[in-house]
Amino acid sequence: MPTRLEESGAASATTNLAWRVITLVNLFRLLVPVLLAILFGTITPRPVGQVLPSMFIGALLAYFLFALGLIPSIKRRWAQIALQASVSVGVDVLVITLLTYASGGMSSGLAALLVLPVGAASFVVRQRLALSFAAIAALALLLQQVFTFLKGFGDSADFAATGIVGALIFIVTLGVGPLARSLREGEERVRQREVDVANLAELNQFIVQHLRESILVVDENDSIRLINESAAQLLKGGAVEPGTPLGEVSPRLLYLLETWRLHADE
Repeated sequence: MPTRLEESGAASATTNLAWRVITLVNLFRLLVPVLLAILFGTITPRPVGQVLPSMFIGALLAYFLFALGLIPSIKRRWAQIALQASVSVGVDVLVITLLTYASGGMSSGLAALLVLPVGAASFVVRQRLALSFAAIAALALLLQQVFTFLKGFGDSADFAATGIVGALIFIVTLGVGPLARSLREGEERVRQREVDVANLAELNQFIVQHLRESILVVDENDSIRLINESAAQLLKGGAVEPGTPLGEVSPRLLYLLETWRLHADE
């Protein structure tokens, strides 16, 4: 039966993994506006934002500022992780849908940017909620394609691309879920082993300290690595800290040790 220490360690490992995923996805949010702004400003004819440039630039700026605002929140872990993931994915869906619409619809290829943030949410939240995110993302892409078609920016063939990207989002979300569970379980097992090793070390230390026999362990530099209460009382009459040079505790014992080493090498 796991102890409270093991349970808290496993929970901590799982939480740390989730926060690392959120940090990496936020880095993605910082890089995307920069890269798209470079494409928008340097290539002619424009591959992105050519239909509604003002909406495109506004969405990029808002996305970048949102990612900047998340940095202190992620660093200090202010909000609950599920709440932070839900709000972040909602913004991802809204902004990337607007960027896709401003760039002429599915033909721009920007809709594929939704695969990463929605798929990464499976590492953070339960799979049912992650699938809800995928459904919202697919619906948002479909709605933007309908508006794009009605405005005359795209053609009916783009609806097939919408379905493909929506299916891809669902496939990634379904595939990442089991992988995320496997990684969390792996981290929990590693953490549990660390706790077991620490408990065994404490038990070993307790047993050694309460033996009647005097036990003293030194390293190659003649510094004390381990000494129990009996040996400390015998040699110094009080406590001895690990790392103390043996010569400070017992010059006679150091002399005997060095003599033994000389004869052992013969």
